[in-house]
Amino acid sequence: MKIAVSIATSILALVVSYPASGIDLKDYRELRNFDAGRWETYLFGVANGYFWANGAQVYKELPPIYCQPNNLAVSSKMAVSLFDLELETGQVLSTGDVKPYADDTQVEMIMLKALSNRFPC
Repeated sequence: MKIAVSIATSILALVVSYPASGIDLKDYRELRNFDAGRWETYLFGVANGYFWANGAQVYKELPPIYCQPNNLAVSSKMAVSLFDLELETGQVLSTGDVKPYADDTQVEMIMLKALSNRFPC
């Protein structure tokens, strides 16, 4: 019994200490053409997660992350379009200059920027 508890504790410690990470833009660019359907589903899932997080903000009477029109549902194809448009537009710096997203930028952060830039409050 002690061995089982020790093993379970070790596994739990490993899982909890492993850092969560997203997908780098470099990996996305390399792999997106191999299985476009999975990437579309992934990006839609990320956008949908932000939709629910946004709803939670509003429910708690906190400022929304972005202001998507009430009569607009973001489909999986639209999520990809928003993401691609954000990549084409580039990252707007505080100086107003625009630069491309770096290869180590997380895809999930780019999707957040896509939603907040396309649906500002």
